[in-house]
Amino acid sequence: MGLSNYVYFHKQIEKYLKEREDDVIRVANAKKALHEIESNSEIILRWLQNNTGTLEAPQLSENEVELVKNAWKDIWELGIVNPEWHRIYKHVTGVFDPAFIPSDIHFQYVENKTIDYAYLRGYIDKNYIDILFPDVKHPTCLIRKIHGIYLDYAFRRIDLDSAINQIFEKRIEGVVIKISVFSEGGKGVFFVDETTGKNDIKIALEKSADIHVEKVIRQHPEMEKMNPTSVNTIRIMTMLINGDAIPLSAIVRIGNKGSRVDNFSSGGYSCGIQPDGKLKEYGYTQKGQRLLIHPNGFKFSEGKIPNFEYILATVKRLHYHVPMFGVISWDISIDTSGEPVLIEYNVGRGGVDFHQYNNGPLYGKYRETIIKNTFDNYAKNDAILDYSFSVTPKGVIITKISQCLRKVNIPAFINKKQVKVIGAKASFKQNKCESIIIDACLDEIQDCAFMNCNNLRKVKIKGDVRNIGRSSFNQCKKLEIVQLPKNGGVEVIAENAFRDCVELKKIIIPKSVVAIGDEAFLNCYKLTIITPVGSYAEQYSIEHNINFVNC
Repeated sequence: MGLSNYVYFHKQIEKYLKEREDDVIRVANAKKALHEIESNSEIILRWLQNNTGTLEAPQLSENEVELVKNAWKDIWELGIVNPEWHRIYKHVTGVFDPAFIPSDIHFQYVENKTIDYAYLRGYIDKNYIDILFPDVKHPTCLIRKIHGIYLDYAFRRIDLDSAINQIFEKRIEGVVIKISVFSEGGKGVFFVDETTGKNDIKIALEKSADIHVEKVIRQHPEMEKMNPTSVNTIRIMTMLINGDAIPLSAIVRIGNKGSRVDNFSSGGYSCGIQPDGKLKEYGYTQKGQRLLIHPNGFKFSEGKIPNFEYILATVKRLHYHVPMFGVISWDISIDTSGEPVLIEYNVGRGGVDFHQYNNGPLYGKYRETIIKNTFDNYAKNDAILDYSFSVTPKGVIITKISQCLRKVNIPAFINKKQVKVIGAKASFKQNKCESIIIDACLDEIQDCAFMNCNNLRKVKIKGDVRNIGRSSFNQCKKLEIVQLPKNGGVEVIAENAFRDCVELKKIIIPKSVVAIGDEAFLNCYKLTIITPVGSYAEQYSIEHNINFVNC
């Protein structure tokens, strides 16, 4: 390329970018948001693949992939269901089931739909759990540290030395110092016993501005025999489904031999719990290793959870205290008398894999309901230079049309997905647009979609458009011609659809139209409606004193 050609090319690019700067920014923002979702899904998937060694496992058969596709047919076209998750669960459990829930579907879609994260920071602080859930037992609180302020169990102000002394006096009984917010996997937990000095306690208390200090729990003999060095807890996931708190899955978490904590990520084990409280035959590690017997000699199938039915009833009751959190993972211990003790509750990212290793597909008989509730109004947002759009299970919604276009052409497909809706105010007050051609077969043009397009002169709708919404072309004062498909398809022209289109001379309305709003053509003084004999539009023209011609 010669220098002169290069300079010309560079100037043309510069001019183009300047003219469409807003579009470039709009597309970049949409792509960034979409990339973040896809990137998070990839990170979650790769972690589990590597953790379980699935990369070397056999691929699913074509028939198995087809079964996954059919099981998820309602959202398959969104392109977010990856059968690789089903390969992981088949590899770990030895069972193929298309109903297994991909972790990214649960975390990024179901949880985001059902959890109001605005409440999260204050409501999950361990310092307030006994206040929030007064009708269940809790570990005995000794000290609370909130935003750097030391308090005793009754929220009375104390100093650091007093806090250290109180903990030191209880060290023989056993004390646990925990970071009270956003800690997970057993991290931020410090055990105090007879070997602990005051300086150790001081260091633990100063690790965070938010600390909860409690006595070590004495657990039920049935729980202790699973692993005596750790407090072994029951993890139950509940979900609000159409207003009902439903326990989806329950497992027991058992610490590793010699470990003080039971967390999966700290080398612990999990085992599914049957409806009668008995444990299932196999336990699992975080890496998906399946065992009949714990390294300490405990045989999983010989375990039983005391008062399991009562525990399920308890977490169901507790969930209604915090209905703004649609999905909750509860950690429950059982004391020596058989009473459930709430250790903590987890909102968001409470784990999916260990539930499904042990108990099969997480949502069980509720899967279709949960997916419907999550995705009925779901939209996957994306953009190209001419349009911003959302991909839904029912098709594409065009949400924004570029302000730079003189000729707007609505295609039948975007990214191989059928365009079904032009969204409300998609081209509101677009001053450059002169003509619109709609090739798509639309369910509707939503309210005010092209309102106040001051230079719009011609609209040609080739595909079927069932509903032309309220004020969709209102005050397009230079609009002269509107052509609807002769073979029908349009059913409704809503209120004010073409109001104040003062230059509108001609609109062809097919016989398929069965409803027209009273003021759909108000102040269209030059208008002649062209419509078949005996049509609804003919009768409407007579009743509203509008010129018409039969075709």
